[in-house]
Amino acid sequence: MIATQGVAPAETVGLPAPPPRGQYVVDEASLLDSASRATVDSITRVRAAIGLPVYVLTIHSVASHDSSGMTFDELSRRTFKAWSASGPGAEGAAMIVVSEEDKQARIEVGPRWAQGHDSSLKQIMSDALEPALASGSLDQGLVLATYETTWALKPPEVSL
Repeated sequence: MIATQGVAPAETVGLPAPPPRGQYVVDEASLLDSASRATVDSITRVRAAIGLPVYVLTIHSVASHDSSGMTFDELSRRTFKAWSASGPGAEGAAMIVVSEEDKQARIEVGPRWAQGHDSSLKQIMSDALEPALASGSLDQGLVLATYETTWALKPPEVSL
């Protein structure tokens, strides 16, 4: 018998570590000031309470992870898949990913949102994340993107 305790599965090597259970924000790049962090935490916890978590991840750069030549998009997709699979509500999960040095952002969504939300998510990218990347006000952009993503992916039967 081979012991594998403490060994990461091959598909998670080079990916950012998920947040502790019950938390949904990993701010590796320290882009969120304390007030923005509290707001984003509050939004993500409310969302998770209805079984539809929104994760927020900031990284310094793709190169800051041992990502074996992955692109930003691939790192985002694989991280979302790994995190949502280990948490509640994988079908309805979403993730906002920002790379500070690469000046890239992406919103990943679970299968529940795969159809009919592209235009809303593109609008969030152009209204919140792209201007924040250009201006350097990423804390404000992440708060706005988290809020807008929560509303864009709101099931009709849920009142937030």
